[in-house]
Amino acid sequence: MANGPTARPGETLTPVGAASTDDVSPPEGEYRVEGRNADGKDYEGTVIIAKAGSGFRLKWKVDRSE
Repeated sequence: MANGPTARPGETLTPVGAASTDDVSPPEGEYRVEGRNADGKDYEGTVIIAKAGSGFRLKWKVDRSE
């Protein structure tokens, strides 16, 4: 994530909480996700981005799965 969170084509990441006006790179927190699978079905859910050592952990919850 060079310039904050990114999404694949067809996906949208929307912050769930208030964003900081400070330069935060990359932002940790919870985001809403929505997109369309290769089979054409829409999906939505959340992803939580957390610092993990020198990297970041992403925990996805999409529809009814984790």
